[in-house]
Amino acid sequence: MSESKFTWQTPFFDAYRARWPKATWRGGQIAKSLAPLIDEWGVEETLQQWTAYLALTEPLYFSPARFAQGFGEWGTPKITITLGPLIVQGWLSEEADKATRP
Repeated sequence: MSESKFTWQTPFFDAYRARWPKATWRGGQIAKSLAPLIDEWGVEETLQQWTAYLALTEPLYFSPARFAQGFGEWGTPKITITLGPLIVQGWLSEEADKATRP
């Protein structure tokens, strides 16, 4: 992606590049997954989810389709633990989430 031209993909590209500086940007695949989400949820919410997804995902497992499929799960921690001054937020797997419910 050209660094001098701003498009709707630019903030998503910037987050991607910040997470994986040497990875190849697959703009077509990514745009196909992001565009419907942006239309429904807006840029801000989609970018928040995108940034969280990137933080949770290793490059080997990165998938624009998987991001779209799990949209809504990425940006909100499912568990918060407070240990004195330390606050830990994380995500539970679906199995762990079910196991912790009464």
